[in-house]
Amino acid sequence: MVAVRVQDLAGRVDLNEARPALVQALARAVLPGEAGEAAAEAVLRHRAAARAAGRVPFRTTRDLARVAGLAAGAAAALAPHVTVWSLEDGIAAGAVDPALRPLLAEEAGRLDAVRGLGWRRYAVELDVTTGRGATAGFAASVVLEPGGAAPWRLLE
Repeated sequence: MVAVRVQDLAGRVDLNEARPALVQALARAVLPGEAGEAAAEAVLRHRAAARAAGRVPFRTTRDLARVAGLAAGAAAALAPHVTVWSLEDGIAAGAVDPALRPLLAEEAGRLDAVRGLGWRRYAVELDVTTGRGATAGFAASVVLEPGGAAPWRLLE
C-alpha cells in the first residue's frame, strides 16, 4: 500500500521555525481559553528542549502527539494548521484558513522575498507498507516556481 500526501505550506505555521508569538497566536485561535496558552507553552518548551539536546524538534506533524504537557485533542486540533517543512518563521496571510485569519492577522503578515515572487512550497510525504507489514517513508519539501521547468510531473 502506498499513501501520498501533498500539503500546500503557505498558510501553515512551521513548528520548527515559527516565531513564538505566531505559535501562541495559532494555539489561542484553535484551542479555547487557557488550553491555547498551555498548548503553545508545551510546544515551545518541547522545541527548546530538543534544540538544546541537538535534535530537530519536529520531524513530522505527527510528532505533536508526543509533546509532553499537550492536552488530549490539542495535537489533532493544531495539526491541520501546522507544518515542519516551510523553513520560514512567518506565514502568508492570504493563505491562512479563513476562519483563523482574523485571529492571526497581526502575526500572519510577514512575507519573504520568495513568496513575493510567487513561489510556493509544498510538503510531499510518501508512506509505503508491504504485504508483510514492513513500512518505509519519504518526505521532502519542494518549491514550485511559476513558469519554471520542474524535474517532475504533477499527477492528479
